[in-house]
Amino acid sequence: EDKSCCLFVCLCVYRYSAAANKMIHQCECCQEATTSQKQVELTCGDGSKVPHSYIVVETCRCSKAECVAGTMSKQQRRRRR
Repeated sequence: EDKSCCLFVCLCVYRYSAAANKMIHQCECCQEATTSQKQVELTCGDGSKVPHSYIVVETCRCSKAECVAGTMSKQQRRRRR
C-alpha cells in the first residue's frame, strides 16, 4: 500500500438531501492501519550511546469518518498535526 496516504488527508463531500431536508456530510480519512516500533542506538558526540525507539507506519487505509456540522471529530483533528 502507498504510505503517502498517511498524511491524514480527509475528503468530505457535502450534499443536500431533499428527502431528509438537511445537509449530508460524508467524509473519508486516510490514516495508519498498522504500525511497528523500531529500536536504534544513537551515538553522541562524546562517543556514548543512547537507545531510542520510534514508530513506523507499515500500512495505511482510508475509512469513513464522522463529520459534525462540517468539521472533523476531535480525534481526527489531533492526528492532522
